[in-house]
Amino acid sequence: MAKKDMFGKLTLASSPDKSWTPKSKVCLIYTGGTIGMVPRDKANPASPLRPATLDELLESIPGLGYQEKIQLGMVSFKDPVDSSDITAKHWIAIAKEVEKQYNDFDGFVVLHGTDTMAYTSSALSFLLNYLAKPVVVTGAQLPIVDPRTDGVLNLTNALHIAGYQATKLPRIPEVVLCFGGVLLRGNRATKTSSSSLQGFSSPNCPPLGVLGEHISIRQDLLVQVPDEGRFKMQADNELADQIGIVFVNPGLTPSHLQRFLKTKGLRGAILVTYGAGNMSTNPDYVEVLKAAVSGGEGYASPVPILNVTQCSEGEVEMGLYEASSGLVEAGVASGLDLTLEAAITKMYWAVARHSGGTLKNQLQTSRCGEQTFDLYDLITVPEASYESAATSVLTTDGQDPPSGFSKDALKRALLRIQGLGMANADEECSVRVFLNAVSPAPETSVDLPSFAFEVHREELEESGNIVRDVTDVFDQAVYPRQPVSIAVVGVNTDVWCKSIHLALYAKPGD
Repeated sequence: MAKKDMFGKLTLASSPDKSWTPKSKVCLIYTGGTIGMVPRDKANPASPLRPATLDELLESIPGLGYQEKIQLGMVSFKDPVDSSDITAKHWIAIAKEVEKQYNDFDGFVVLHGTDTMAYTSSALSFLLNYLAKPVVVTGAQLPIVDPRTDGVLNLTNALHIAGYQATKLPRIPEVVLCFGGVLLRGNRATKTSSSSLQGFSSPNCPPLGVLGEHISIRQDLLVQVPDEGRFKMQADNELADQIGIVFVNPGLTPSHLQRFLKTKGLRGAILVTYGAGNMSTNPDYVEVLKAAVSGGEGYASPVPILNVTQCSEGEVEMGLYEASSGLVEAGVASGLDLTLEAAITKMYWAVARHSGGTLKNQLQTSRCGEQTFDLYDLITVPEASYESAATSVLTTDGQDPPSGFSKDALKRALLRIQGLGMANADEECSVRVFLNAVSPAPETSVDLPSFAFEVHREELEESGNIVRDVTDVFDQAVYPRQPVSIAVVGVNTDVWCKSIHLALYAKPGD
């Protein structure tokens, strides 16, 4: 996908004197953007701006890297671009350039425009496999030659992070965004201001560092350095195209949604929803989404859909409210607490490599720290379903948790039952739910570890949808690597339901 030779030749800064010995080597990768712009006519500061050379950058920041004993190299796009013109081919080219220079430098600083900086830092985090060195993305709101520029401090801070061996800072083996005195995980950052010198934030992840009078790094938040003896850093060279975004709003109709999802060549879609992942309860939306995800009539192939929230903080919890229960039924993947930038770039990356259930699993689990939890779904329709005859006991077959799930990492288990109904309206009746119970029946004791919860008729809402936290029960009743079965037992009544969904939230693996 990337053009060949998108970058020019690498140049190295000359040594200040013969006795100067560098302690670290850092490669500056210049893509364009405000930070590296200088007047075309040096004698006329008001002349049009053009990209600076390495020598000109060093003239603007005399002694950059000298005092810290950091040797600088620089490679630039042959045709530097405004960050608004950045595309997936540029992301791949940057990643491949890091791979090309990887063995010769201790760290990298990517100079980039601010408009799409969070997209690029997210994309690089997915493209760079087994990264063991810092890749620091930075830029500026004002050109490097402006008297009030923020570029000098941003670049200097980034250089200190990338040249960790010389500055005696912790090694940060991931893509980070350094801007306005804070260090953010690259795939957790989002641009929040077009004018403030603190233009980026990380709503759902604390900053990895603060760069003030002293540099303070949160080592407890950093990803682990990969085993460099076993794994060689490699850059992926493929991303999908045709990923669309649907911003849910009160004017969006099912027909509008359907026309968009049937766009020719569409490979995937991001659904940007209200609150905790909600949209209209109109069942027509669910039918449209279900047809797209399954590749129904009118679709050349399935269209994976990833749900993220319009809110800057918080996460998607589909099924928590009735307004998102239908999305679970439709097979929409949860974006949890992904930023929109991370969701989009993750979809580009994942769709190019996976499909079906494997793709959904990839979208819902963390690859490089982009989300707080992994989510593993177990969804089933009991034999006595919503439209068949009622029975006193609904049971599901034992289902193995998706690949990658470890019970030791479990943080929360939520059980959602959709369309639960009770046949007996005359007597006092209830429904009891068990996990991995042996021969469950109405007389099965509620004192067993497998008993999860009970719902009385008067507690059941009209929709029949219920959500309960069953973390403690799962911990007691389900053994590691054991299939999970669920029983819905009617007491003094027959019961039915539409579907059962067990959501397992786990701490991402190292």
